[in-house]
Amino acid sequence: MDKNVFWQVIDEVNKQVAGDDYNGILISTQEKLLTYTPEDIADWGNIQTYYKDLADTGGIFAASCFLNDYMSDDGFTDFRMWLISRGKDVYMAALKDPDSLIGLNLPEDISSTKATRWEAYGYVAIDAYEQIGHITDFYSIMDQRPLTTAQMADIRAEIDYFPHIIRDETTGSQLLPKLREKYGESIFYYGKSSVAGSNEIIIETNDNNISCMTM
Repeated sequence: MDKNVFWQVIDEVNKQVAGDDYNGILISTQEKLLTYTPEDIADWGNIQTYYKDLADTGGIFAASCFLNDYMSDDGFTDFRMWLISRGKDVYMAALKDPDSLIGLNLPEDISSTKATRWEAYGYVAIDAYEQIGHITDFYSIMDQRPLTTAQMADIRAEIDYFPHIIRDETTGSQLLPKLREKYGESIFYYGKSSVAGSNEIIIETNDNNISCMTM
């Protein structure tokens, strides 16, 4: 399992299932994962987690706030899982320019549906694994098969990060004007440490360093 196969699984599912059919996407993704070995499924889960971590930036957080009426730390995790589920092209474009998410043509009332917070997608690999009936704990297998330094470098090499720092609604509104215009004001603060390789300022991280709410 490598990054190319990881995205292939997602992109094939998205070609077969409507983007708003979340249950169908989960079922189809599990079916595809079940064609791989348990070890491959664990690797898929590790790659998914790494892509989630790499999307932890002020720009992506700002986008999540414009698209939601409230965003907590857990909610932001769910947003990044949703972002991954949209496929490689959408994911990469969003990290390069979060305002590109306007191209998904999400409804103006998307915040009321919470459709961009997809907690269940973060468990799609373990759900597939459990269908096999293995006794070994899935997360133990993931821990035994961490991504190598070379694998992580290969994944990161494809990412072109947004070249601006977004910490609050002032810079967010200025730098993401399309999302701001369609979805309205959002008061937010992003004070997390950046992922290495992005252009965010490095500062101390804790669960109280992100917050947002709509006006």
